[in-house]
Formats: sequence, structure tokens, C-alpha cells
Amino acid sequence: MISGMGDGSISKGVLVMTDNATIAGMSFIDGDQYGLRLESTDGPTISHSESYLSDYGLMLKDTVNVTVTTSRFRYNLMAGIWMDNATSTRIEECLISTNNVNGMVVIESSNLFVNGSKVYENTSPVQEVAYDQGILFLNVGDRFATAAYNIVKLKDRPFVEGVDPAGPFHGAGFKEGYAPEIKDKANPVSAILAIDPTTGKELWAIRDIANYTAGSLAIKGDYAVYQAANGLFCVHSRTGKRIWAKEKSIVNAVGHDSLTPGTTPNTVVITDEEVFAVESSRTKKIVANAKSTVFAYSLKDGINDGWIKL
Repeated sequence: MISGMGDGSISKGVLVMTDNATIAGMSFIDGDQYGLRLESTDGPTISHSESYLSDYGLMLKDTVNVTVTTSRFRYNLMAGIWMDNATSTRIEECLISTNNVNGMVVIESSNLFVNGSKVYENTSPVQEVAYDQGILFLNVGDRFATAAYNIVKLKDRPFVEGVDPAGPFHGAGFKEGYAPEIKDKANPVSAILAIDPTTGKELWAIRDIANYTAGSLAIKGDYAVYQAANGLFCVHSRTGKRIWAKEKSIVNAVGHDSLTPGTTPNTVVITDEEVFAVESSRTKKIVANAKSTVFAYSLKDGINDGWIKL
């Protein structure tokens, strides 16, 4: 059995050739050709796992009775799942997102059963997922700037070149969470997509969002609110049409563990009548001088109703 308690991760690909293997709670990252490959095996099961940043997320070769449940295959270059001479394969309640024409590649395989799983084309890389009133909302595009977390060296060992030792955990970052390193972009650009989860049809899209704030998309009824570097925006959740905007300069909140900017997403919360948004600003280069404020806005028209400085 290969398992992880929610944080197990393996890079450079894993090959399994053992019958009745159980793989649960794992992340397979940046394999040379595949994240996870099952070959010449009978009866393996994969559950609550994910595979991304490889050519193929999951490869099945000469397999029998493979079961894949509640797993995700994202960010892969060629296809989420590839199978060749795979017999009696069950794929249930999985998410496969790809920006290529092939979410799944099936070669000379038989008895493939797919239930409750969807392949959404042109949705990779997915950064955030939300669901409300029958609509699937995705943030798709460049990864949010996470330089402070994107460190894989251990404490008391040489730091990654250019890394600030004052970063999270004395510059150690999360050894597993973002390994291998993915380069941040100075000005990441992404899009918010609204998709019919049954058909996969794109209902509307807001593209070319500069420096979208991680974790800021909030949805309630007809309102969808999100934050970016240039302000707070409210659109109609079913059409994407803008309702109101508060255009201003906003930077990510300050990580309280190390005062490193970008380590804590700002937060947007919607009630029946109000929008509460954390907004951070810096007037000096010294990070310690950064201040965060919670602003309150009317959900209906965006009128500012007050603020609290943290």
C-alpha cells in the first residue's frame, strides 16, 4: 500500500507492478513522463490522490481491474489519463482538466467504465474551484505568486539562490507542498470561467485578470466577487456581466509567520447585504510596515460602508 495522510507527495514518477496495490492520499508531481504508471498488474486501486506536472498524469499499461476514485489529474501536458491494453477499468468521481484535446487517451482497451467523472477541456492549469447553484467556477491560468512558500531547502542548509532566510520557517518553506519548484511570474495573468458541470459548456469568462488574489472568489446568489491587484470586482454569477467595481491598488496580505508578502491570501466574504474584503497596502519597502484593512461594501452597489485596520 502506498498512502499519505493528506500530505504524501512523490516527484519524478512512480511505477507500480504489484497486483492488488492500494494507492491512497498521494500526490504525484513532475514525473519525467508520468506521475503514476501501473503496468502488468491486476486489481490495483487509486483513491483520493492527484497527479500533475507530467506528460501524463496516470498511465495504465497491460492492466486488469483497475479502479480509480475521487482523484484529480491536472496540469499534465499531454493527457490526464493514458491507457494501453487496459481491461476492466473503473473511473469514478474524478476530475480531469487539460488544455489539450485529450483528457483521456485510450488504446486497445476494453470494458472501460466511467461514472461521475468529467473532463473539462481548456481548463488547465486550474488554480481554484468553486461550485454554486449548478455552476462550476474555475480560476485558470498562471499560478499565484507564492515565492515565500516555493522553497524546498531545509533549515540550516544552503538556501535557494535569491531566497530571503526570513521567509516562512526560516526560509525552509514547505518541502513537499510546492516541490519541485515552479517559477513564479512577476505579473501572473489568469481567467475566471463559469462552466456547466454537466455538459462542460463554458457559460461565461473573464480573461486577462492581472494578479488575481488567491482565495478571493466569493459567490452568493446572483453575485460573484473577486479581488485582483487593481481592485475589487462584482459580476453577475450567471452571466459574468459586471455589476460594480472598486478600482484601487491592492497587494496580497502579509504572512504573519514571517512578515513575508504573498504568503497569506486576502479574503473576501459575502453576506446577504455586505462584502467584506481584506486589503493590504505598503507605503514603504520594509515589509514590516505593511498594513491590512478589512473593508465593508454594499453587495448591491459596492458603496463603501466602513473599514477596520488590523
